[in-house]
Amino acid sequence: MKKFFLHIASAIVCVATTACASTAKVTVKVVEEDTGKPVSGIPVYGSTFVCYVSGPPDFGHDRYRCKEVKTDNTGAAVFEVKCLTGEVGFVARYDRDKDKKSMRDAGYYESDGVEYKSHTSELGLWQPWNPTLTIKFKRIIKPIPMYARRVETKIPAYDKPCGYDLVLGDWIGPYGMGKIADFVFQLDKKNDIKVKSEKNEKEERLFDYVFSVKFSNSGDGIQSVYVKPVGYGQLRLPATTPREGYQASLSQRSYKAKIGEREHNDNQAHAPIGRRAEWDQNYFFRVRSENKYGAVVSTLYGKIHDDFIWELDRSLEFTYYLNPTPNDRNVEFDPDKNLFGEPSCRVGSDQSMAVGNP
Repeated sequence: MKKFFLHIASAIVCVATTACASTAKVTVKVVEEDTGKPVSGIPVYGSTFVCYVSGPPDFGHDRYRCKEVKTDNTGAAVFEVKCLTGEVGFVARYDRDKDKKSMRDAGYYESDGVEYKSHTSELGLWQPWNPTLTIKFKRIIKPIPMYARRVETKIPAYDKPCGYDLVLGDWIGPYGMGKIADFVFQLDKKNDIKVKSEKNEKEERLFDYVFSVKFSNSGDGIQSVYVKPVGYGQLRLPATTPREGYQASLSQRSYKAKIGEREHNDNQAHAPIGRRAEWDQNYFFRVRSENKYGAVVSTLYGKIHDDFIWELDRSLEFTYYLNPTPNDRNVEFDPDKNLFGEPSCRVGSDQSMAVGNP
């Protein structure tokens, strides 16, 4: 009986706070990212906080109000909602059960939502009144089979070039079964010692390591691209790689030169202002290039999601996608057609995992 009255009390509080809430008006525009064309008839959901519902210790929960509006022929959905906090979140999507189709059925990748935030209410109306927020969808154009894999391995040796075969997914001999050195990794140990400070007997590790990625052919290379992470199933990078602009090598350094100072990672220093490499860093690359009269006449293109993750103990992680068709710059991956076959497999002693993002 006590729990019953608690629920009734919570409901009364929710109703009372809602009645006192100001109104927000927002127009959400849904368009195709590359063409700007409106997406009509898609449900847009607006959600806003109502109240906190109490429960047993540590088991209460927030309550939200959700409103659905479908976009009109201009791709617009107009919302007017009672809003306690001045914040409303919006997402556009089809629900397979309710709408009898998914985003993929409609020809789009999933997309992140948008949020309206206001700190000012005038005469019961949140300001600004009726701003336009835009949700952009990437079109599914031409997903293709690719070699796609999440690699977790160890660079076989310090201070030596170690080739990795992207098609076979393994180190080349004598460290594995690979045949062509598409990526040539090297981890140089410049310095790694333990020293004691004059103030106390505690030892500190001073070190200097340089990680590099190089290639086997003239015309091969790598190109940095910064894109914010997206949700699972979304297309992160452009579907087509650039034709030019590839660098012959990539180098990153991690070092600690003095007692008491922090570790430095100079790859972070090269990230644009407001970016962090480990979050936003991605790459395009090309390998197996063939040249004629000083020009690349055949090459394989691919992409890497996230940065290379490497440790001083030679641990290395990276996620790559390789298009096997020469000179085809399409890197829009079809997760159902991974050329590695099984969703996960073991290569030698290294755990390598297929990926599900396009």
